[in-house]
Order: sequence, then structure tokens, then C-alpha cells
Amino acid sequence: MEPAAADGKVYTHPADFGWSDLGNWASLYDKLQHDDNGNGGVGNIHFHECHDCVVHVEDAEKVVLQGLDHYIVSMKDGRLLVCKRSEEQRIKDFSVQ
Repeated sequence: MEPAAADGKVYTHPADFGWSDLGNWASLYDKLQHDDNGNGGVGNIHFHECHDCVVHVEDAEKVVLQGLDHYIVSMKDGRLLVCKRSEEQRIKDFSVQ
């Protein structure tokens, strides 16, 4: 980039993209649309009697959840995570090699 900038071929334009790191589940939850019970998710999810959950099951054909309150549910590469949202910071401790 330095040679292009020196030749006057680099331009910048200030912009606000509403940046969010999405570095944790709480950030993802904040960005998702929620149903009337506060559940947000990515994927084909059917919530029954669930409240304030964040679910990411993009690769699953269908997921049905019942009776969960304040949980994280994620499925990726054949691995399933079910964790209390309040314990999000401990997820790395739960990993099984």
C-alpha cells in the first residue's frame, strides 16, 4: 500500500459500519432478532416454553427446544454445546479433545 499511497492512488472515506466484534455469545444475542420470549437464533429452530436463549445451529436440519431458560445451544461440525448463558466464560473449560 505504501507505494500506491505515495503515488496518490489510495483514498479513504470516513464511515460508520456499526462495528461489533461478536467475540462472545452475549454479543451475538444482542445482534439477533428475538421472539416474544427473548429467544434468538441462527438456523431452523423451534422454541417451546424457552426464554432468553441464544441458539446457533446453522448446519442442523431442524432443532426443537423445550423448557430452556437462559441457555446457549450451538451445533457445529457434529459437536453440540448446551451451556447456561451465565457460564459463558467457562465454555473453554468444558471442551473435550
